[in-house]
Amino acid sequence: MVGVILLAILLTWLQPGNLHAASASLAPQSHELTSSTNETEGQPPSNSIIDMEIYGPFLWSATGNGVGRFDPNPASDNPAAGIWERYSRANGLGEGGVSGLAIGTLSTGDTVIWAATATDYYDNGESFAAGGGVGFSVDNGETWYWFEQPVDPRDTPANRPLLDSLNIAKPTTTHVLNVTYDIGILNDRVWITSWAGGIRYLDMDINVDPENWEWVNRPPDEERFDVLSKLNHRGFSVSVMPTATDTFLWIGTAGGVNRSTDNGETWQNYSHESDTTISSPSGNFVTAMGSQHTSNGENRLWAATWSTGGRSEYYGVSMTDDYGNTWHRVLGNREEPLRAHNFAFDDSIVYVATDDGLYKGLPPYTEPENWALFPPIYDNISREFAYEPEIFSAAVGFDRLWAGGPAGLAVSANSGTDWRLMRHYPVPGKQGEPDTYAYPNPFSPDRFERVRLQYTLDSSDAVTVEIYDFAMELVARPVSGESRPPGNRNEVWDGLATDGSDVANGVYFYKISGGGKDRWGKIMILD
Repeated sequence: MVGVILLAILLTWLQPGNLHAASASLAPQSHELTSSTNETEGQPPSNSIIDMEIYGPFLWSATGNGVGRFDPNPASDNPAAGIWERYSRANGLGEGGVSGLAIGTLSTGDTVIWAATATDYYDNGESFAAGGGVGFSVDNGETWYWFEQPVDPRDTPANRPLLDSLNIAKPTTTHVLNVTYDIGILNDRVWITSWAGGIRYLDMDINVDPENWEWVNRPPDEERFDVLSKLNHRGFSVSVMPTATDTFLWIGTAGGVNRSTDNGETWQNYSHESDTTISSPSGNFVTAMGSQHTSNGENRLWAATWSTGGRSEYYGVSMTDDYGNTWHRVLGNREEPLRAHNFAFDDSIVYVATDDGLYKGLPPYTEPENWALFPPIYDNISREFAYEPEIFSAAVGFDRLWAGGPAGLAVSANSGTDWRLMRHYPVPGKQGEPDTYAYPNPFSPDRFERVRLQYTLDSSDAVTVEIYDFAMELVARPVSGESRPPGNRNEVWDGLATDGSDVANGVYFYKISGGGKDRWGKIMILD
């Protein structure tokens, strides 16, 4: 699902010169993984949780460091108890962070997991997102078959008859800006939405060598493929909605929501019309979708409908309960836009992951009083906050509510009243790690709300944290004699001096006192 990687891509929007053969000077940024084992020692693979799927006994997550599989322990009072496994390049995944994830069942009865990755490429000092490919696993992630990012044949005189037969006007022949953001599985057909790469599908036949499988470029209309000039060919999201009578395939693009009831043969487009036509989506840039099925047989499609820059469009959440014929704008408005990233459902309850945090909605959804924003997530056991408000993904399963974002994964066993935070970090003092370290480091107070100072406490004690400048003069004391339980802990500093003023750029030293010793570390402030 669309997450942090998308935000970086949006800054460059669509640059026509980048859609064809990449410059010879392009060089990949290294994303090599250092761990030699799948076991993540009780931690998620990364603190960036882009997407989540609950399927069978596992919670699956798309992270900045591979695919995570969590096997929860329902017998424990701790909702975060369980075993994490990570699947990465060592298992056959592509390079980069995981940008898309989907799980389904083939006609053979096999469970199939599809994932996509994205990485950064540089051209003349400028950074671009690039697709790392897509692949699948039929053995619960242990091994993967991986495809390079799907592209079209080059536009040469020799290839033009082929491109014409494929209904392609202007091909995409590079993986630069061609990032797969979402994946959908309908029967034995997998659909991917890949922005500059458009919308494509592949028919899976487990009895045929995957080398003989072919990706088909299929825009959600009857126009010839031309991602340069046609917004509706720029794919971002996909959702599969089975009902009692039909199975709906929904594709979200930069040109609205597209619906098919015949597995992509024909399409109906729904797009923003005007400010006065409130029965249309709030915006045409559809970054995420979710299909809701309730116990009383209702089916709804929810969409994160962002603005493409049209005068009457705005960032919000739109919903249809009659398969696209009419739309309701339920969250966000032009004065208070809302950037949504993902959806989760618990029967009639709707959870929306947004830049502002996690929203909860109850029917009737069109009533503003039926929506509430959760308070900032706080772990009352570790006494840690998730200081970053953004939530990229949400899920409901195992009698738990899950919320993932840039600060890790939060889980609640009581519908969000109490949370436990699950984060990935090196354990201080073990495997060559220092007794304390700071992250992010360098630290930008304008970009990150807090810097975390990680340490380990062997027994309960009062803890004090002091910040010193390069002249070893005391700048701040963010923690003063606070009682802390034993374990792997972190304290935070907001980058402010004792008098509340911003500190200058430069090197600062911090001291964590507690447990019978002082731990020293260094922070670089860079705004």
